[in-house]
Amino acid sequence: MPGYPHPAIDTRALIVCVAAVLTLAACGSDREIIPAGPPGTLVVTSVTTGPDADANGYTVAVDSGPAQSLASNGSTTFENVPAGDHVLVLTGMAGNCSVNGDVGTVAVPSEDTATVELRVSCALRRFVYQGITGANSDVFTANSDGTGTTRLTSDANFDGFAAWSPDGARIAFTSGRDGNLELYTMAADGSDLKRLTNDPRDDQSPAWSPDGKKLAFASQRAGGDSVEIYVMDLDGSSVARLTRASAEESTPAWSPDGSRIIFTSMRDGRRQVYVMNSDGSEQHRVTTSSGNDGLARFSPDGSRIVFQSDRDGDNEIFVMNADGAGVAQLTRNSARDEAPDWSSDGSSIIFQSNRGGAWAVYTMRPDGSAVTKVTADPSAARYPAWMP
Repeated sequence: MPGYPHPAIDTRALIVCVAAVLTLAACGSDREIIPAGPPGTLVVTSVTTGPDADANGYTVAVDSGPAQSLASNGSTTFENVPAGDHVLVLTGMAGNCSVNGDVGTVAVPSEDTATVELRVSCALRRFVYQGITGANSDVFTANSDGTGTTRLTSDANFDGFAAWSPDGARIAFTSGRDGNLELYTMAADGSDLKRLTNDPRDDQSPAWSPDGKKLAFASQRAGGDSVEIYVMDLDGSSVARLTRASAEESTPAWSPDGSRIIFTSMRDGRRQVYVMNSDGSEQHRVTTSSGNDGLARFSPDGSRIVFQSDRDGDNEIFVMNADGAGVAQLTRNSARDEAPDWSSDGSSIIFQSNRGGAWAVYTMRPDGSAVTKVTADPSAARYPAWMP
């Protein structure tokens, strides 16, 4: 099947109701009920530990009020908070991080200050990738430093182009185990295999919607040489065709808010990056280079796009603004750097490269610095995607 197979993992915001030990600046901490009165002040402090700490920090809000930035190891202050009990809402936390403590409320005293310490621990991030040995391809997961490699599939046919669900519980992937390429899901440990599509033409490149309720994918089911973008429910029902360009349309990925889908199209003669609404409307071209551009992904905040392009002669990784402006090249070498994906906190980009000879997985910062080889297995490792 032609096209650029590419998983999509949509990023998620983890909302956590936090209970913490309160330190009242001028009042006794054994106060059970705070009577209504003039507003008080709430200081929220975060202490983040672990090998893969969330470098970009978080946002925190009181109840449904406006959110404020909170550094991974820092503090923020809420002034004029009504006295009484409130709920803290923490967002922007990477999937490998969790808040320690019991769930509960925060009590803010009248004309005084409450201090809350959020203790966040972050384990190593994991990613999913396609491991290739000879003619065989299977789905693997590993930690961000290359340790903890786990093989999830062991079929004699092709398994690959995997994408992690927003909640991290399941993985969607493409498999040829039933005669042609179809879409499947499995639990993150490789169990509970479920087939989603059953069409005589190839289906591939599944991409989870941010709410985890739908999958976008590329398919030849329209007939001929055309590859089009479709969406469906997680049980394989309610299939809807989104593109009708009678060309190669591939590698869909959702915007963080679920309103748009980015994809690769050859409708203009070469591969370029396009964006459309999630119902298929308002399709428009984002890149206009003289080369081939594709495998594009929105950043977790939706403001930027990372993609691969051969505009300088070989495939390299680039970033641009969501409207296509501000293009910047991140990698520069004579090898091929391809298939980029953002980490859920936006602090890291994972990609595949053959700069060392065999295909391997690498990571780098969003500015192209700190390039690190992650996989060292002699077999090829391709099409990596971060766990949300």
